[in-house]
Amino acid sequence: MKYPQVILPLRNTLNRYCLRNYATTKRTVQNLKNYPQVKLGDGKLLYLLISIYMHGETLFSRTVVQGGRAKKHPYLYAEIREELEELGLCSKVLGGGMMNINAKSQEMTIDGKCNTFGRADHHLTKEILLGTPEYKNFKITVGK
Repeated sequence: MKYPQVILPLRNTLNRYCLRNYATTKRTVQNLKNYPQVKLGDGKLLYLLISIYMHGETLFSRTVVQGGRAKKHPYLYAEIREELEELGLCSKVLGGGMMNINAKSQEMTIDGKCNTFGRADHHLTKEILLGTPEYKNFKITVGK
């Protein structure tokens, strides 16, 4: 019974001072907070709804919308994941779909699904888009 009393404080001390680099963690938290919630282009494009978080800290995640012109959703995700890994962030795809954005008339259509990652929650995507200053005045239509 004496071993847990000795090992537990030792493990806590190692976690605090040796195993975790707090400068890196602080930088990663800043990257998570400063990462843009929406990155889209104009015209017809594929999009992904992605949860981004620090490694091992899935409770503190952000949901972002990323879109671009690609042949398929996995190619788009490969580009996004590479960018996130450089910032020290992990990601999980919540689903995908298609968007048709017309910036001149401020209209947008969200519909479709991704065969690889499944269908994104288009209504959640709409809420995220309307919460950003760039797309708050858009008329967003959610299809089937």
